[in-house]
Amino acid sequence: MVRPSQDLEGDREALGGAVRDEQAAATRAQAWGRLERERAAASDDPVLHVRAAEDHEREAADHGQRARDAHADLEREERRGARTLRPEETLFEALTAAGPDPALDRLTQFASRMLGTTVSLVSLVGPSSQVFPGQAGLADAGLEGVRDTPLELSICRHVVERDAPLVVSDAAADDLLGGHPAVTDVGIAAYAGVPLHTQGAPVGALCAMELHAREWSAADVQLLDDFAHTAEAVLEARYAGRLAVQIAERERRASRVLQQSLMPDDLPLVPRVQLAAAYRPAEHLVGGDWYDAFRLPGDRVAFALGDVVGHGLQAAAAAAQLRNVLLSHLLQDASPAVVLARLNDLAAVREDVAFSSTVVGILDPATGELEWAAAGHPPAVLCAGGRATVDAAADNPLLAVRPASTPLSSRRLKMHPGDALVLYTDGLVEERPASQTEARLERLRRICERPWATPQALVDKVLAELRPGPADDDVALFVVRLGEPEA
Repeated sequence: MVRPSQDLEGDREALGGAVRDEQAAATRAQAWGRLERERAAASDDPVLHVRAAEDHEREAADHGQRARDAHADLEREERRGARTLRPEETLFEALTAAGPDPALDRLTQFASRMLGTTVSLVSLVGPSSQVFPGQAGLADAGLEGVRDTPLELSICRHVVERDAPLVVSDAAADDLLGGHPAVTDVGIAAYAGVPLHTQGAPVGALCAMELHAREWSAADVQLLDDFAHTAEAVLEARYAGRLAVQIAERERRASRVLQQSLMPDDLPLVPRVQLAAAYRPAEHLVGGDWYDAFRLPGDRVAFALGDVVGHGLQAAAAAAQLRNVLLSHLLQDASPAVVLARLNDLAAVREDVAFSSTVVGILDPATGELEWAAAGHPPAVLCAGGRATVDAAADNPLLAVRPASTPLSSRRLKMHPGDALVLYTDGLVEERPASQTEARLERLRRICERPWATPQALVDKVLAELRPGPADDDVALFVVRLGEPEA
């Protein structure tokens, strides 16, 4: 049974309200959980550390489930989208959205020549109007440039209502068309039209019209029917194109939701450590860039940043996998080199995360010791003693380039108060030709070398100068600085 549209709209509003309430509750729970973990990390109580680890594991599982749920939702949307449009868009709106169609214009011109008629139309009939994506001869009927008319001027509507051909040799004398505005006002004197179908439904008519009475032969009607089959193929292609656009829009929305769920709501608060980060999406694509940071026992801070190959939902889901594996090994107090090796093991068996770039680091503010490991990642910028240098030392290759179980290397650095490490994904500096990438990397170094008050101020300055507007690739940027000892 078809339910009234207002009932369906009410269902959607109720569902939307429930989702918003659940999202708000989840946000509050995440904020409370993060606060509890911060307290646990700052404590020497081993019970609290165990609870914090369990919370991290639950959060990782939740991220993974969200990735799976988002992917399942998209698959359901695609299965449904393969047959239907968005609920708010009608078949008529979908078919007319693209405007005039040169292929249908040529088809009607050919029909007019073959039939020897003044006017031929591909008419799509809607609730209040008819639209002509294909037409020939309207200028000769005094309707130059016209591509739509009010429904009351449509003779083709009768073809759609009957879902059968309509053939009239003398419209003025016809019981149905006598007195019709298209006859009395426009001057249509003879009409022959056959229905056009899309997705099994009558949506319009292919018709031929004359400004004087004429007889239509069976061959004329058959010729119209043959042309109609060609027109229907064009209309089906328009429908499929519209669906493809809507499916792509749904995928972009699902991908953005998933990727936003990967970014932490806030960065951890750790004594003597200052953190700042930002993410900028691509203009038209959803990428696989991500970052995260965690407070570890002993007031240490772990951080990571990565870039998954590709775009869309698959890239966002792959980023979720990397983030979850990374988190699980950091919770086991693994070193950055070990964590990166485990990510490489995953990439060796999962094509969707292969050839990703990643950097993982741990900073101990008590000693200033920073250890980090990178796989195919753009070179970091080190800020120390008022100077900024690009760390050009060789790192590990992209994930999955080396076989599983291969030990990977890490680097160590002694940081002093005020020193900072700047990490970023390639969308910040990469341009063609390669010389442009080198020039942008040098601009980044110079920006980092200028005075800046806080890591957030540096992040804002870098994005303002290197990423001021829309771009083709997404960007993740992360800054960690060692602060002064507490008095």
